[in-house]
Amino acid sequence: MVPIGAIGVRATRGERLGKQNGRDRPLVATALTVIASSLLAMPIVVGTAWSIPRASDQDMEAIASAAADTSAKLGNADVNFRNDAARLTELATALTKGGYPEAARGVVHRAAALFADGGNGIGPLWRGPVIEDLVRLGEHREAASLADVELQPQLKAILLGRLGVALAGAGDVGGAEEVLSRVQELPAAKDKGFLSQSSSTALALADVAGALAMSGQMQASIDLAEGFPDGLPKVMILSEAATAWCASGPGGTRDLRRGTELARRTADLALALLRTGSQASDRRWLAASAAEAFAECQGAEAARSFVRDPAIPTLPFDVLNATVDKLIDRGDVALARSLVPQDDTLTLDEWLAEERRLEKLGDRPAAIDAARKASEIAARSDAPPAGPSQRSRLHLVGRQAIGVLVELGAYDDAVQEMSTLGPRDREEVLLDIVADAAKRKDATAVQRFASLATGAAGAAEDAGASALARLAKTLAFAGYQPEATRAFSAWQRIWASPRREPPPDQAIELEAVMGDFAAAMAKTRSMGELVEERRDPAIAAAEERLRTAPDPQSKAKWEQFLADPRRAAKRSPVRVPSIRARTLGSIAVDMAALSGTSDAIRAEAELETDPDTCLAALRDQAFVAISAAQARSGGFQGALETALRVSDLDTRWQALLAAVTIAGGSQ
Repeated sequence: MVPIGAIGVRATRGERLGKQNGRDRPLVATALTVIASSLLAMPIVVGTAWSIPRASDQDMEAIASAAADTSAKLGNADVNFRNDAARLTELATALTKGGYPEAARGVVHRAAALFADGGNGIGPLWRGPVIEDLVRLGEHREAASLADVELQPQLKAILLGRLGVALAGAGDVGGAEEVLSRVQELPAAKDKGFLSQSSSTALALADVAGALAMSGQMQASIDLAEGFPDGLPKVMILSEAATAWCASGPGGTRDLRRGTELARRTADLALALLRTGSQASDRRWLAASAAEAFAECQGAEAARSFVRDPAIPTLPFDVLNATVDKLIDRGDVALARSLVPQDDTLTLDEWLAEERRLEKLGDRPAAIDAARKASEIAARSDAPPAGPSQRSRLHLVGRQAIGVLVELGAYDDAVQEMSTLGPRDREEVLLDIVADAAKRKDATAVQRFASLATGAAGAAEDAGASALARLAKTLAFAGYQPEATRAFSAWQRIWASPRREPPPDQAIELEAVMGDFAAAMAKTRSMGELVEERRDPAIAAAEERLRTAPDPQSKAKWEQFLADPRRAAKRSPVRVPSIRARTLGSIAVDMAALSGTSDAIRAEAELETDPDTCLAALRDQAFVAISAAQARSGGFQGALETALRVSDLDTRWQALLAAVTIAGGSQ
């Protein structure tokens, strides 16, 4: 039996090419809510022997079951591509990565059951990820059953293509060949607007044949390709077969001569199609498929020479990048690295794309150089002749490039490049460096850049107060107490004048973070009620003008203004969380980040003293933080109980998924 997650199933070519034409296939959304993701990103306290105990299989199955139940209650509305099937697939992936295969199996079975009665409103293409998961579980017959559904031929071909690729990747050659036969029986009607030369049926055949080639069935794939008319699918299959001959994939035998001959034939066919005017949507992939075969069989220089052929109507940079991406997908990192374009004339966006690719390849020095060049281009281009929108974009992209340098740990390079930014942006860069260094547990970098950030924000006085507050919290969360204290002291100096008062919520929250939880909680009790009534400022101003209207005409004008149904609905005061409630919510989250779970629970309990529904979001925010903290300390039963107290179903789902992810050690 093949364990789930053991097989890398790539997106099919049909799907990848569909995205090139603006037809994205459903993707499983993996981003957590802002609250949950920010909590999971908080650095673990340095100096503490923090090792997350493994959850028992029983605890994990209970959490997974609760998450699946919550997903079912959320329903199947396609909101941000996250219906029930998508959420369950995401959950199964997290369980697999965490080492809980049986819990993952149960979730995959629940996902498959969603389609038992026709899908319950879930689009048919959502079957694809579930089919792949079933194959990974070794349940090939069940996967085939899920793909065997009455659909339009184009959609049926896509599902069968995913099934065939997964089976070939799992080593089930017979099953993949059977899928090929089933696809060939489908009508090959063209899909309008999607790949000029190729129907979904042809693309599915190409996908499965290519996967078979990579599993060692090269000749069978070539035989299938011979039955295709000259076009993109044929080029793709021949390229995969040539690559397999030259690289000796699983079960294959290396035959460089045959592979090289087939690579040349593939290139000749691709060039002939390019010269006859294939559609723009096909050109890049025709060239990239042939270049991939050349790179595998004859090396990077042969691929570069091929893409410079005048018949290729796209920039060599674009084709080489597509080829590198294909090699990365295949796992041939060394060859991909040798083929990365080296061109000092690249544009700003191309350098950023290059950086991401180099980072994926593990070439950190080259990735840093690419990000630095992107930043330099943005700084040079930010000149007066550029319009305001162009200058704004250059600033954002330049800031993004500096952010990439921070993420790569190239802190000195980031500081050097930030000289072109304004004071506020420079503060943000330094704060980002401190946070990143804390995550890496790089104490030397934390101490050095915390000192720089404290000095820069302190010199900015009022404008730097918020930055100092954020810096103090970041350092405290990471366990750098002396540095946090220095940042806090700098914050206090800004407000040292007797006639100046800091924002009360910020002052009390910092007091709790810096260690005096009891004093901070006592001060919150003097801040008034948890809920206050608030009126729309525009409506309040209009009512005041009505009250003070100097003449009948003005009075009639404001009466008419307020009589509008949209404004009339806003005339009644709205109950909202007060500053006290917001401060308590922040303290609860902060205490959970500091692993002070009991203090976090006490802060949240204060919010429970008023049952007003307007406080629900703040309570949920606290529950998410506390649940994550309990999971990190190994209290998975408590994490489950706390997550189930979250009232908003989507937020509850995120909290439960976070518990699974934490248990798997991914955070």
